[in-house]
Amino acid sequence: MSYGPRPHMNAHAHRNSFSAAAYTGYFNAPPSNPYRNPSKKSLTFDCAWPVYALDWSRWPRSGTRGFGRIALGSFSDDMGNRLQVLQQSDDGELQKVAEVDATLPYPVTKVMWEPPRTDKNDANMLATCGDYLRVFSMTQGDGRFPGKITQEVLLGNTKADFPAPLTSFDWNKIDPAMIVTASVDTTCTVWDLNTAQARTQLIAHDKEVFDVTFTANTTDVFASVGSDGSVRLFDLRALEHSTIIYESPTADGSPNATSPGMSNNSNSPSVGNAAPLLRLSACERDTNLLATFAADSNTVQVLDIRRPGSAILQLESHAGSINALEWAPDSRSLLATCADDSQVLVWDCNNADQSSGPAKCREPVLAWTAESEVNNISWSAEGDRLCAAYGKSVQVLKI
Repeated sequence: MSYGPRPHMNAHAHRNSFSAAAYTGYFNAPPSNPYRNPSKKSLTFDCAWPVYALDWSRWPRSGTRGFGRIALGSFSDDMGNRLQVLQQSDDGELQKVAEVDATLPYPVTKVMWEPPRTDKNDANMLATCGDYLRVFSMTQGDGRFPGKITQEVLLGNTKADFPAPLTSFDWNKIDPAMIVTASVDTTCTVWDLNTAQARTQLIAHDKEVFDVTFTANTTDVFASVGSDGSVRLFDLRALEHSTIIYESPTADGSPNATSPGMSNNSNSPSVGNAAPLLRLSACERDTNLLATFAADSNTVQVLDIRRPGSAILQLESHAGSINALEWAPDSRSLLATCADDSQVLVWDCNNADQSSGPAKCREPVLAWTAESEVNNISWSAEGDRLCAAYGKSVQVLKI
């Protein structure tokens, strides 16, 4: 069973008024308290298995010790994959507070907490993908024994004996009953958790889809990336069209020959040898901003959906292939990345250099080095901490 990458609108609408020369003023001003090197009092938790999937709850900290809960998922080739929840103990250490009551048959390619809601005080639901989309509930332990994570919903293509693996998903922050999944079978599926049925399924790319995300503040628009090397934008109100926002260069480094913009159908072909795009992150503060990177690349492409065709900024400093990226909560300019060079970098997109060619940022505002390749990262709800997964460990960094 292949899971894709492993760990170690109208093209003429919404034209951007920002020029490359004025790029530095495009993002919000830097925070009043500049980012420093992470505190030496970082917290570490060691697991018995390789950690890949990672998500820090975005719920407010009230009702939990220290900081919010952190969900972890394993990436093992055997049939015993795990799902755990960590929390800060009374003495300040990371501790396991819940674990799945039965092992998962396939690796967890992504885990997410349910988005914050006004009708609940704390998060007790989380979801994973791999072979299926699974939704779990979590019960709190009594202090002597950890709580349990119990599967409540199993969603997948029930017409197939062996459903195509799911590479990623996103949980809509406005409508918590809506989840969109990405699959190696080239499709994206929008699920309704209230009915446990698919609302719609569409062929999103002409090759495997590796990641998908809703854009900020909407229940209708989502973007995806895949093995065909394209970023595509979809609107659930008009699925007969999709917009190609960006296409990665071809294998020899030359620009892609396909012109980005409106396509008449969602699976219009891209150039066959374009570098696959692995991950995609949507800025929570700006509906127009996305960030992505290609396979075996050390460069992040920051995109504006109003300017399809090329990146508005490139982030270049990693010495190894990038594995994950995530915009900081409540920020238009701060972005974190991790890579095979064992580094976690935090970037301020205001620090762009337009001296020649496309705008570039080569100096992160924060750098931290792990003991081995960093597979994943996740921000805390307040944006004052980062969690990094490497090997069989996770580490919380206080910014």
